Amino acid sequence: MTWRALLSHEPTMTSHVNVNVNDPEPLGLVPEPPGRDPNDPDAPPPIVAHRLDFARLGLPEYKHKFAMVIDNVFTPDDCARYLAKVQSQKAWEPAGVGASVTAKTVDASYRHSSRILFDDEALAGEMFQKLRPYLDEIAYLGLTQPSVHPRVRLVGLNPRLRFLKYEPGQFFHTHCDGTYSSSDQTQTSYFTLQLYLAAPNLQGGATRFWKMADPGSDKRKTRPGMPPLRTWVDVKPRIGRALIFEQRGLAHSGERVVEGVKLTVRTDFMFEAWGGE
Repeated sequence: MTWRALLSHEPTMTSHVNVNVNDPEPLGLVPEPPGRDPNDPDAPPPIVAHRLDFARLGLPEYKHKFAMVIDNVFTPDDCARYLAKVQSQKAWEPAGVGASVTAKTVDASYRHSSRILFDDEALAGEMFQKLRPYLDEIAYLGLTQPSVHPRVRLVGLNPRLRFLKYEPGQFFHTHCDGTYSSSDQTQTSYFTLQLYLAAPNLQGGATRFWKMADPGSDKRKTRPGMPPLRTWVDVKPRIGRALIFEQRGLAHSGERVVEGVKLTVRTDFMFEAWGGE
């Protein structure tokens, strides 16, 4: 599997498909996180990593794209601690869209939520150490041209953490994530981490992967034995759930929150040039 380096640093906007919040969801998607063993209630729930097989899920155009859900690697106490640290030091501000991290405008018709930018190398390092045992598949990448570095290796998480809050009626319409480069240009991101920190009484708010096609058309082909083609695949917010996905070419949205509050932290997996075999 190969990846091509992406040069933009901001989300790429795509056409948004309007969907009624009462529409039925596709079947057979990401399973719910496993709970505690009733025979051993003091033991923590098992950690489960679930690789999204987009072809099997009905989005065959993404069959070579990487996305993974890891449940229970972050505990509710971890999530509460992250939120308490950030909210004790900074206030929520409207999330913006724009050409750079510093030059942003608020467009509530496209992205409607609140955000805290929080730079913390220690916290990013802690998150990475929890996730690293499950990331062998993306630890070393071969990048196709025109990448300057044909081979890169995973080195950590971007310490710029973007904490996000979605209240009822808020959303982030369809987009593709851009890459992030370190200030010295030695590291670049190719994958996103979305960690769901809290979802009390939440309805709606899924991270939804959309098919890449012109609105009103579907040129995808079905063959005997293939699963039904779908318009989207949902990953539902669950406390402590980590969603990891390729930044290039995976159109997704933060669906409208109907009830409750969704709290997440989003950052990037950083890679550096590697000369090993």
